[in-house]
Amino acid sequence: MQILLNSEKETLEKQSTISEFLLAKGLNPETIIVEYNGKILKKQEWSDIELQDQDQLEVLNFVGGG
Repeated sequence: MQILLNSEKETLEKQSTISEFLLAKGLNPETIIVEYNGKILKKQEWSDIELQDQDQLEVLNFVGGG
């Protein structure tokens, strides 16, 4: 199955939720927001949505500083 992650093709070996996918990528859920197929998701939704072939994820990191 293939998805787009920040406009880059990503191949998934097994079915997973958004939450499982993000953890496998080593992303900290406290410092990111996720757009899924054009919709910004609440963190509570991440574990409810199973990724499907051709889904599009945009993951944005918050960076502190000044």
